[in-house]
Amino acid sequence: MSTPIFSLKKNIYKVINLRNLLPHPLQPPTRALKERVTDLLRTITHSCVIDAPVVLEIPDKPGFYWICNGNRRIAVATLLGLTRLECKLLPKDHDPAKAWIDHNTGTRAISGAEVLTAIGRTTTAAERNIILQSLVRGRVGTANQIQLMAEVLGWSTVRRLGRTEHAAPNRVTRFKQVVELGRHFGVEKVNDKQYQRKILLWFYTFDTYREVGDAMRYFKTKNGAALFEKLLGCISRNKPFVLDNYLSF
Repeated sequence: MSTPIFSLKKNIYKVINLRNLLPHPLQPPTRALKERVTDLLRTITHSCVIDAPVVLEIPDKPGFYWICNGNRRIAVATLLGLTRLECKLLPKDHDPAKAWIDHNTGTRAISGAEVLTAIGRTTTAAERNIILQSLVRGRVGTANQIQLMAEVLGWSTVRRLGRTEHAAPNRVTRFKQVVELGRHFGVEKVNDKQYQRKILLWFYTFDTYREVGDAMRYFKTKNGAALFEKLLGCISRNKPFVLDNYLSF
């Protein structure tokens, strides 16, 4: 007997064995956190309804599907002892990268870090461009931040940062502020491309994002230039910057 397939509101649904549902290549591994699954389990236990996950058949693996949206629902189905689940099928010619980004940004707020992780998992420039073009529709700020990261660091380094799964593209905002302040104080080296690369990488080396943000309040005081030189000294030596250590001069 064949697996049932039926159409509802022009969408195609199919009952699929859970063993045949695989994480999408762009999917951050931290998405289905235990506490989130527990919360959803309570909701589903109360409603007795599991909305159909969105899946795309893997081009070179017939009968197996990438999960484009619904990882937590599938995790709950597993906890409930289910072996099969009704899924919404995307057309086979749907681009895999576009399928993932569309069905995550369209249903929930996708964080900049998750987008950067997805960029880190791409294998071609075409996949990366699809993600960035999709973001322009609703998250132009994140797209611009990632583009600026690439201009300073190059795409290979951006992808490497994305694979760390802890990087967030909004740190490039502080980088821009540091460069502009350097220009304000007449520090020529902040215009050097290699030095800019070192500054931006420093923001991803240490957990100094907040400290540098706090320091911005003091940069326009009479000691601002001196504080700025202290900051650049930390960057040059690749050391963390702690604001409290530099407010006594």
